[in-house]
Amino acid sequence: MTYTGIKFHIRIKTESDLNDLSRIIGRVLNLQFTRTLNDEEDESEEGDIFGLKVSLSFNMNDKSDPGRACQFAGIPDYNIAGTNFESLHDISNYLMHFLNNACNEKWYIPSPDEIRNDLL
Repeated sequence: MTYTGIKFHIRIKTESDLNDLSRIIGRVLNLQFTRTLNDEEDESEEGDIFGLKVSLSFNMNDKSDPGRACQFAGIPDYNIAGTNFESLHDISNYLMHFLNNACNEKWYIPSPDEIRNDLL
């Protein structure tokens, strides 16, 4: 049996740190974050909600401070949800508006160019 999964990827330009952002998002979404480090020693906050693995992290290519881009993204946790997706429905627009209204913030959906530049 195949089914449709969900995913999201939104960002915010902010002077806040990961602790503040994870506390705000955690309160609004009832989400518990855990601090992690990747191989490059970059910090992120990770959690699980609706069968998604979610991550909150600063764009390490964006060295401008203050006002760095912080991304909040989620993809299916294949250990929980399985892998039988015929497609992934993008809920970024919904989540962006929800967080903007709930937190009075300016979350946005990154452009393809912005995402591509992160990979350089």
